[in-house]
Amino acid sequence: MQVVSGGKSLWMYTLLFTSLQLWGRPLASTSSPPLPAPKLDIYSRSKSSVVLVCRAPEGYQGLHFMLYQTTEKVDSKELQSGAEEVAFTVRVKEGDSVQLFCCLYKDQDGHYSVFSPYLQLEHIRDALPVPTLVIQQQTDVWHLLCTGSAAYPGAVFFLYLADIELPVATHRATLLHHQAIFPVPVQDTPVAIYQCQYNVLLGRKWRSSERSLSLSVTKGIPPPSSTDLTLRRTSFPSQRGLLSGGPGTLEDLGERTGQQE
Repeated sequence: MQVVSGGKSLWMYTLLFTSLQLWGRPLASTSSPPLPAPKLDIYSRSKSSVVLVCRAPEGYQGLHFMLYQTTEKVDSKELQSGAEEVAFTVRVKEGDSVQLFCCLYKDQDGHYSVFSPYLQLEHIRDALPVPTLVIQQQTDVWHLLCTGSAAYPGAVFFLYLADIELPVATHRATLLHHQAIFPVPVQDTPVAIYQCQYNVLLGRKWRSSERSLSLSVTKGIPPPSSTDLTLRRTSFPSQRGLLSGGPGTLEDLGERTGQQE
């Protein structure tokens, strides 16, 4: 978490934080003290969005988590059963140089926590190159290959189901490589849509790329290999073409070879 510094700014942020704590107290049950504050952290970020995780202290769970920007509630999530943490996706606006966020949670008994400390977000101006995601076959096994930028070897790669905020798999590349191989996850649906992303440590800060374009994977029906596609689309000059000047396809060559035999 980044600490807000500067005399006047520090005083203003301290006043805002204190006001939130006092404002949140009436929300809690008067018969018991408020629950301990959660922690708000950055899970991943890109040029246009940031995934924030609001995490309750160990031993505590929430049924309702709320996210605030300064003093305004901007998102909330109600759960069917208690959880220690939830993720919020925040859009980063081009004109916002600094944004302040905090969160709190409510347990199954209706008791509210105090607010988390403020988390300061700064706008990222230089985005990382977008990765690519393809499906490939290695021997008899299909896998997903996520390729980042060669300028950033040793990145941490994440595999996502589309529209899901948290990854289904994580892999850290070696210091000499800029790609990651993921086994195709077990699918519960006929078609699953995947995306990937990578994080790099620049100085003391982690930076995240945008997610890759979506890749659809059909359950139980492997796609044709890239080699097969290349052969099907390749045109060869045929013996007939030498006389007539016209090209022939691979299938034509096979037919003529059979006729010659």
